[in-house]
Amino acid sequence: MNRNLLKIAFLLLLLGGGCMADAQTQRLVVWMKNGERVLYDLEEQPKTTFANTDLIITTSSVSASYPLSQVLRYTYELSASGVESVKENDIRISQKGNDLVFEHLKSGADIRVYSLDGVLLDTKRAVGEQLTTVSLNDNPAGVYLIKVGNTTYKMVKR
Repeated sequence: MNRNLLKIAFLLLLLGGGCMADAQTQRLVVWMKNGERVLYDLEEQPKTTFANTDLIITTSSVSASYPLSQVLRYTYELSASGVESVKENDIRISQKGNDLVFEHLKSGADIRVYSLDGVLLDTKRAVGEQLTTVSLNDNPAGVYLIKVGNTTYKMVKR
């Protein structure tokens, strides 16, 4: 009888472990020296490259440039979705159509939108824990630079 209980317990462990694996998120994390972390889901297939003194991370929806002098490290992490807590310094970025949505920015953080020739097109300020959206709907198709603090993101409007 003990063997049957062991078999059942082992089977339940295997089944439970399979469910846990499905609920995990893999991501690339850029750790900044000022304590901020920027997260990229691996489903977006982030690519890391280096140009001059910058770390460049590019996904299908966004491109960001980080001065190496301000990057502490970058790592790949596995976390259980629904279990992790978002820390104050975890900035999340997503693109929805012609909008770039920032989550978890520090209150008062300025977001500046520039054309490729350096002209300031728009400025937004993060307020509390709210999502901050930068829209390019009123601008023509092209490449835009979005600057948040010392980090610059490249956004392509089609």
